[in-house]
Amino acid sequence: MWLPGFFEGRNGDRSRRDSKETMAIKADASLDCYGLLCPMPVIQTARKMKGLKVGEVLEVVSTDAGIKADMPAWCKMTGQEFLGFEEAGDLIRVYVRKLKD
Repeated sequence: MWLPGFFEGRNGDRSRRDSKETMAIKADASLDCYGLLCPMPVIQTARKMKGLKVGEVLEVVSTDAGIKADMPAWCKMTGQEFLGFEEAGDLIRVYVRKLKD
């Protein structure tokens, strides 16, 4: 699990969370992309984000490991906020906050 800027140590170093810890992110909506391969999770995310209000958080559940790189890139490109991801078995949960329409 990686949370950009979420865990900054005393010296400003970033570290990964212990795998036994869970993220404390409350999602306002969820999107099931189980079994979908690139680019479909990102395409489905873009569609789902249109229905969210600014400030709301979307949880995307995927089995495609590529989402860990694709979603931060999509967020940067579209101006949304990538909050991080967590993995449990073959499931990857990605969290995105809508910053603009």
